[in-house]
Amino acid sequence: MTERANITVIDFGGEKSSYGYNAIDILPDGTNYPAMLTGLTDFANDWSAIQRIDNFNSRGLTFVEKGSNLPSSDPESEREAKWLVTYQDITQYFDPPTNLIENTGFGKTFTLEIPCADLSIRLANDDTIFTQIGGGITPAVTTAVATTELHARSPYGGLIEVVNVRSVGRNT
Repeated sequence: MTERANITVIDFGGEKSSYGYNAIDILPDGTNYPAMLTGLTDFANDWSAIQRIDNFNSRGLTFVEKGSNLPSSDPESEREAKWLVTYQDITQYFDPPTNLIENTGFGKTFTLEIPCADLSIRLANDDTIFTQIGGGITPAVTTAVATTELHARSPYGGLIEVVNVRSVGRNT
C-alpha cells in the first residue's frame, strides 16, 4: 500500500478540484516525511507552471497543510480543463537482485488528472504536450513530468514512467 499525496486548487469560479499521486510509504519513525513533503511541494510547484492557478487551497500526505481560500485570479482557470497523465509501472521486482518479490503491477498503465490546465501551451490541433519519444513541448512540461516520475508511484508501489500527457475536459 502506498501513501497518497493530495493537492486541492480553486479555479476562477471558486470551484475546488483535487488531484494527487501515490507516494512511497512514510517510514514508522517518520524520518522520510520531510523529504516526502519536499517532493509534494516540488510536484505542486512544477505542475503549477502549466496550470492556470495562483496558489493551492490545501496539500498534504498524512497531515494537511492549509493554503489560500481565494480563487485563482486567472479568468481562464477552469477545473474542468485537465492534463491527463498516462504512466506505466516499471518495477518488475521489489527486491533486486534476488528477484523473489514480483510486482504484479509491472507493465500496467494508469492515469492521473491535473486540473486547471493552461491549455494555451498546446500546439495547434494537438492535445498532447508530452510523449516518451518526443519529450515535452516546453521546459515546464518536461520538468513537471520529471518531478512526477521522481516522486509518484503506481498503485502497486512501483516506480513509474510517464507515457504521455494530453489535455482533456472533464467535470470530476
